[in-house]
Amino acid sequence: LSNSGRGPGAGPAPGSCNPRKFSEKIALHNQRQAEDTAAFREVMMDITSIRVSLTQFKTRRAHLRQLSYI
Repeated sequence: LSNSGRGPGAGPAPGSCNPRKFSEKIALHNQRQAEDTAAFREVMMDITSIRVSLTQFKTRRAHLRQLSYI
């Protein structure tokens, strides 16, 4: 069977099985995944920093409230 005359997605395009192009696609995918992972880790570090700051703030506030009752 031939793919001629069929719409997109009907089968592999001529030359799409080129190993070099396939390895380039894998490299691009790996690069994007590494960038996404780095961005995710940065967000998680920001969240951790905010949680630590909030905990410290609550601790100080509670301590100050106790001092005000003395």
